[in-house]
Amino acid sequence: SLTVTNRDLAIDRTAIIGWTALTHLAHLREEKFDGNLFLENLREKGYDICDKPIFYASQNVSPADVPGFLDYEVRLTTEIFRTANDLGHQLLVRGHPVEKDDGITSELAKNYGHTHLPFKSCDLKDLLRSSYATVAGKSDVLVEACVLDCNVGGIFIEPTKEEIKRLSRDAIEAHHSLPVINRGAIPYTETIEGISRIFETITSENP
Repeated sequence: SLTVTNRDLAIDRTAIIGWTALTHLAHLREEKFDGNLFLENLREKGYDICDKPIFYASQNVSPADVPGFLDYEVRLTTEIFRTANDLGHQLLVRGHPVEKDDGITSELAKNYGHTHLPFKSCDLKDLLRSSYATVAGKSDVLVEACVLDCNVGGIFIEPTKEEIKRLSRDAIEAHHSLPVINRGAIPYTETIEGISRIFETITSENP
């Protein structure tokens, strides 16, 4: 039912992404799922959640083979929290599975007024499908959210001079290995100044 112009535009903007390991996620889009009920269940557990929450998947961990990674990720989280506050967005934040529930992510979320969800508090796929939009840094969550047809954006920032001294070139450019990034399937930024643009894009009525 598309006009020739709109069809060509849609084809031009389409990027085929994903791995065979994620094929099952595509089937979830066809299943009946009540995101409002999922969010209400979380509210009943005592979590403060607005009607259109934005999910942020943080990665504030310290891999032994990537010195400097934690410093970068904590700074990234701080900038995301600050920008979300400035724009009036509430974030639902869930940390990396190896991070303690009362770790730095929980502390930062509390300081900025966002809602931290312990890793085992809910299923990731349900959280993605229930959230109004999703943001993440160097995480496969970006791929999963894209396959689930969620409003999603990638947020990366420039490493500081001190971080560059400790991070390898591969670590600095790791996000380019994600298919949703190297194929241009989702919007993303690599600057602090661009974070607000990502929030505006993924919360737009026509992202």
